[in-house]
Amino acid sequence: MSKAFLHATQSIKSVAQARSIIRQVESKFGQVSDYQFLRCPITHVYNGQAFVEFKNPSSAETAAAAGTQKLENIEYNLIQREVLRPKAPETPEPTPSS
Repeated sequence: MSKAFLHATQSIKSVAQARSIIRQVESKFGQVSDYQFLRCPITHVYNGQAFVEFKNPSSAETAAAAGTQKLENIEYNLIQREVLRPKAPETPEPTPSS
């Protein structure tokens, strides 16, 4: 499985709208096994961001490469989750002391 981060240009107005976006993502890029739209903890309003998990690892790559998508006047894009995490710096191997 492969994860991606969805970023919309504006907030999602309802659960139905969030599900519509996920249905479109599935129809274009492949089956989604799980997703979670983020909300403001105080107002509970969707903030236009979500974590999306695809069943097929190549689906996240395809979605990220596709660029900006549009549904119901909301533009969104998907970013492969691995890209979001910076790689840990490589530590040099210790040199043997004489």
